[in-house]
Parts: sequence; C-alpha cells; structure tokens
Amino acid sequence: MESVADGVYRLGSRWLNWYVVDDRGALTVVDTGYPAYFAELEPGLASIGRRITDMRAIVLTHAHADHLGCVARIHDASGARVFAHMADADVVQQGHAKPPPGFFLEAWRPRFARYLAHAARSGGRSIDGVPRVETFGDGVVLDVPGSPRVLHTPGHTPGHCAFVLERDGVLFSGDALVTLDTATGRKGPRLIRWNDDGEQATASYERLRAQHAPLVLPGHGEPWRR
Repeated sequence: MESVADGVYRLGSRWLNWYVVDDRGALTVVDTGYPAYFAELEPGLASIGRRITDMRAIVLTHAHADHLGCVARIHDASGARVFAHMADADVVQQGHAKPPPGFFLEAWRPRFARYLAHAARSGGRSIDGVPRVETFGDGVVLDVPGSPRVLHTPGHTPGHCAFVLERDGVLFSGDALVTLDTATGRKGPRLIRWNDDGEQATASYERLRAQHAPLVLPGHGEPWRR
C-alpha cells in the first residue's frame, strides 16, 4: 500500500485506485477495485500493522464493477458496514453493475483493449452483491472512521458521490474527476469520458474543482496536489 496522506493509503493498479483510511486503528475502505484486487488487501494491511478485522466501513463512490469488485469479500471477512448513495444502493446489493453508455465503443483503441483484458482477468464480469447497504444523501458526515463528508456528484452514475476528509484536506473524487484517461493514456485532471448524464457530470466536475482540496484522490490516475 502506498501512503498518500497521513493515515490514507492507496491500493490498486496502474489502471485503477482504491483507498484505505486509518483512523487510530479503525479502518474505512473507499471503493474496492476489481474482485482479484482482494489479494493485495491483507498483505497491504499487514505492512501498516493492521488486519482486515479492523475494517469498520466500506464507502462506495458509485456502483460500477471496478469500484464494487471486493465489496462482498471485504464485508464477509470483516463484517464492515457498506455505504452507498440511495440512487446506486440497489445495484450494490444486487451486484449487477452495468458500464456507462458507450463504454465498449472505445475497444478499438489498443490501450483500452488492454484495460478491458485486465478487467476480465480481474473478475470484472461477475460482481457479488451484499445483503445490506446503508444509504446517505448529499452533505452528510458519515459516522465511520475518518468522518468523510458526502458530496453528491451525479452524472457518471445517478448516485455517484465524492468524499471529503475535512481534517486532512483530502478529496476522494471517484470517477467524477479523474487524472487518467484510460482510453488514451492522457494525464491530468479531467472529466471522465463515459457518463450516464453528460450535463450532470460536467456540473459535478465543476463542483469538485471548486472544493479547493489540497489533495484529490481519483478513481483513475495519480493523486492531484494543488
């Protein structure tokens, strides 16, 4: 696991990020990568003196396969509570995550074809749901380790949310603001190219830019330090 801020760690691959927040030994996971990414969790936690049983919560930015992959396994192994926005909660429970419109139209690009192959190898075609999801709305401060504040940022999905750790100035932007275009490899802060509602996604992107957080941790790409 890579330390990206005090008590905040990044896991994942060159394609995709997920995060762990350590609040005095109690842990919150922000998103969960693909199913195969579960293998990196326990060794990563051991490297910082933690165990999977220290997990208290899983908070999800949105209900797509690359963010839901390990949610069921982490929940089963730790008993951690699972949180998602009310508009995406049904998908999290059922586990049938659909990609956004036009997603596979980019498969002609060699780089994106490699990403799709990685997704398939990592179990992205079959995502298990969870029996219970606790929901939240915009502006709520979640009663979980780290006390993240919710920013509803719809567009990529109806229930997409970002999370702010007020004390540390850290913004988890999910896919509402990314720093890597997985189709082309272009880097830097940008709006992701695939969205359920383009106008909403653009408004949400601008909302996140207006937060002026010192550190932005996206779902795809390197951390962005202002």
